[in-house]
Amino acid sequence: MNYIGETFYSDDELKKFNFKYLGKNVKIKKNVGIFFCENISLSDDVRIDDFSIIVGSGKGLLIDNNVHFAAKAYLICYGGIKIDSFCTFGPNVSIFSASDDYKEGFLSNGTVDDEFKKLDVKEVKIGKGSIVGPNSTLLPGSSMGFGSSLGAHSLLKLGVPDYDIYAGVPAKKIGRKDVYSPKILELLNKSKS
Repeated sequence: MNYIGETFYSDDELKKFNFKYLGKNVKIKKNVGIFFCENISLSDDVRIDDFSIIVGSGKGLLIDNNVHFAAKAYLICYGGIKIDSFCTFGPNVSIFSASDDYKEGFLSNGTVDDEFKKLDVKEVKIGKGSIVGPNSTLLPGSSMGFGSSLGAHSLLKLGVPDYDIYAGVPAKKIGRKDVYSPKILELLNKSKS
């Protein structure tokens, strides 16, 4: 059976991009845009789907093993983004570790000299086993704890504690996830991060 849109880069093709680190079984669709590969580390069993854009400038991106980004992810890594193992990201998820100032009377966009801009630059951290729902946005300095969840169409400005479920704009706690089973905890604890 043939499929349209199932074209991933081969291992040999990925090696030519000079990632900071490239693990085994990394699957990246050929229509994904990745910039500043030298600042990006991708561990084993990472998958990045269609039309995603990753700008690895600045402190870059570190993705641990068994992480999946569905289509149209958008990552700005200037302040650093760290994603632990076994995380899942729905389609249209945006993660910003840098953002323009919208309040103090500065300009923004890539055509404006730096002296006329002001950036909010902070690392974003995503804990093991976290889930981020479709169309969600994580802002500079936000974080997600172990096994936490962020509902669809959410805007995260702060931190989500371990196993908590947040949703909304801005995201607020709406519940708590059941603790992982002993078998899943054993799997998560074997991962290197």
